[in-house]
Amino acid sequence: MKTIAVWSPGSAVGKSTLAIALAHELAQRGLRVAYFDVDVDHPSGKYLLGDREHPAGVAAIFRLALQGRLTESEFNRLSTHISGGRGQWQFIAGLSTRRRSAEAQIDALEIVKEEMQERFDYFVFDLASPLQQSCSGKASPTFTAEVIASSDSVLAICGSEPSQIASFLDSWQELTDVVSSPVRIIVNRLKSGVLGVKARQQISETLIKMVKVEVQLFISDAPAEADRALASGVPINYLRKGKVRASIAELATALIAEHSQPQLAMAKLN
Repeated sequence: MKTIAVWSPGSAVGKSTLAIALAHELAQRGLRVAYFDVDVDHPSGKYLLGDREHPAGVAAIFRLALQGRLTESEFNRLSTHISGGRGQWQFIAGLSTRRRSAEAQIDALEIVKEEMQERFDYFVFDLASPLQQSCSGKASPTFTAEVIASSDSVLAICGSEPSQIASFLDSWQELTDVVSSPVRIIVNRLKSGVLGVKARQQISETLIKMVKVEVQLFISDAPAEADRALASGVPINYLRKGKVRASIAELATALIAEHSQPQLAMAKLN
């Protein structure tokens, strides 16, 4: 089983939309996929998927894992099965409130991975932004940082607005301090905006100049597609026609190829 961590340094860049779309695309290829909404600050998976069942999700699964009582049947009961197209995947809902963030424990997640490794081909983790936290006056890694450190691949999502690019650059060193796997930089919701018609070129040149890394994928802004998907409670690439669908398919193809060549490094970390 392979694990993919999806992270961004801030909100409003479409991180969760992409994480869900990736899980859906992998499932369309016959792979067994579970998507975990472990963004302990702003879990949005249930809203994007129109999930009205309110399953216990992450909290209950982690609790059973730590108690040594997690089984496949319990995992299935506590997750939501998402069908569509040629595949089916499982959605594990996030914590109900930020006050319960302490329940997100890396030890529990490692047990889940071990218990379910024969049952799934991919776990996709939708993560919160902070990589460090203050504990007794000392900086320590967050749950997000621990998940990133143990994942097979990391998708770092950057927006196309100047403020979002600045936030990404500010957080890059923190990310490189914890990551141990290939990193794919994805610029999402690409639009000309204040950067003009050469936004793609400007963003690429900025990242190469400032942190010496290349963007692996640009995904165009598609607000109409996002609105339609949200209204229907489906992944954005479930829609038959759209600009995002082809980009997500390209990403899935690249990740599958990467995992068949574990020595491949997608970003040079300095």
